[in-house]
Amino acid sequence: MRASQFLGLLMLDVDDFKKFNDSYGHPRGDEALRDLATVLRRVASRTTDLCARIGGEEFAVVVPTTDLECAQLIAQQIIEQLKLKAILHGGSPNGLLTVSIGIKVGVPQRDEKIEDFIDGADKALYRAKDNDRNRIEVAPMEPALTIVPLDGPPDEPADGIL
Repeated sequence: MRASQFLGLLMLDVDDFKKFNDSYGHPRGDEALRDLATVLRRVASRTTDLCARIGGEEFAVVVPTTDLECAQLIAQQIIEQLKLKAILHGGSPNGLLTVSIGIKVGVPQRDEKIEDFIDGADKALYRAKDNDRNRIEVAPMEPALTIVPLDGPPDEPADGIL
């Protein structure tokens, strides 16, 4: 917020993880989560990036100074790198372990609650889960604040003030 720079939040959930645990057992499920964590650390590797398990099979990746295009690229790399791990998952339509990802990007504002920012990423994640999984969904960005001069055309300063 102090730097007035973009902040990206990716919320991830392993698709059909209960089926994975039921088929392969909890020790193999734990191993699969560690494999996913390795992918996250490899893709979100800047010193300012933060990858965290937030419960069960759900993870968050915080990527400061990251606009929407870069956040989507990071999410796509996570999906591709996990696919390359080729973790078999017989209970998945793809036959492999996959993740769904929700993204929220914005410039944090003083009057914005962090819970609202997180909620935006979480809602996008659940849209991804509802839309066939193994995909990325993006939370709507808040409209940018536009400053309009009180008088004079937009390309000239109002009242001669710069």
